[in-house]
Amino acid sequence: MLKRREFLGCLTALGGSYLLTACGGGNGTPTSGAVANASGSDPAAKAMAVANAAVAAASPNNTTIPPAASIVDTSGAIWTLVNGVVYQNGATAGVNYNVALVLYFGNSVYHKTNSGVFFCWMGSFWSLTRDPRLGGTSPDGTAIPSATYIIDKSNNVWTVVGGVIYRNNQTVGNTYNVSLLLWYGGKIWHIGTNVFFVLSGNDTWVRCSDPRIPTAATAGSFYGVNGHFDYTYTPAQIVSMLKALGCTTYRVGTGADSGQLNVLIGLAQAFKAAGMTLFVLIDHSLTDSSGNLFSNESVAYSAARATGVTVAGALAPYGVTIYECGNELTRQNATVMNFTYAGTKVTDFNNTNWPIMRGVMRGLIDGVKSIQ
Repeated sequence: MLKRREFLGCLTALGGSYLLTACGGGNGTPTSGAVANASGSDPAAKAMAVANAAVAAASPNNTTIPPAASIVDTSGAIWTLVNGVVYQNGATAGVNYNVALVLYFGNSVYHKTNSGVFFCWMGSFWSLTRDPRLGGTSPDGTAIPSATYIIDKSNNVWTVVGGVIYRNNQTVGNTYNVSLLLWYGGKIWHIGTNVFFVLSGNDTWVRCSDPRIPTAATAGSFYGVNGHFDYTYTPAQIVSMLKALGCTTYRVGTGADSGQLNVLIGLAQAFKAAGMTLFVLIDHSLTDSSGNLFSNESVAYSAARATGVTVAGALAPYGVTIYECGNELTRQNATVMNFTYAGTKVTDFNNTNWPIMRGVMRGLIDGVKSIQ
């Protein structure tokens, strides 16, 4: 038997260890940090030494009941399982029932119900979780078989039993004859009766092709996308992204402003070198630089024609030949009577200002034509 001084000396030797908790350990009052020089005359050091002794006495990681009869956590609490109920130090631990297994893992206490659902002890209550022994999100490309389970980014556990797909032990949609379950690109896929499906909204499965097999875009099936001059991508990056999508055309807008136009010149140079098409929208308002509506159609025409000449003249050396003249001009304050109107009747529009819009459109068109 150790003498009192020898016993305290042993406890002091444990004073430099750490006590860590994860999901929730023991009685909910974990101790953290290092303890240095726990002397026999310091009450705080004595208390820490006792706590560290409890850590040393805790059950080994991954202990389960059954087969063990009890579990001791890092706080010294004793956990038991009696008739499907978990007890902590002889008292029922929160609300629990139909428990098939108690697990001590990573300094935390878990239990599994008869239906296979896991809960973690949070100090005063149980929180729904998954089996901590399974690890984190499965690597991209994980498949069943040969894996026995898949964990997605939401910590759902996916399995296949008898050709049926289960998520957290619950069936997902209508599946049968499943020969492969796949975690790929952040999505769940499966093969059922030799057909590939991907999980869509509302837990429905949509027929698809194998996502692991790259497929080239069918020529002419996807022409292009719309963009904006103020994107932060470089022209080379935009060309690269469009090529990856199988696009050949890029629609982007500009006015006569030098800042916008210089961006489009850079794009036009890159697109010409790549053999792609830059489709330019010439944006022009129905107002002058002061924000006042053009006084008549002739004034609107002259201003817009000058813009058309400037834009087309700047881009012509780089092979730009396709233009859209004006953007949503029928949905301006000066042209539509009410933005809730459908625009299907003459009376939906401001017919007094309609000639101004016509002048802008004709001016842009004639300005472009004067260059090319």
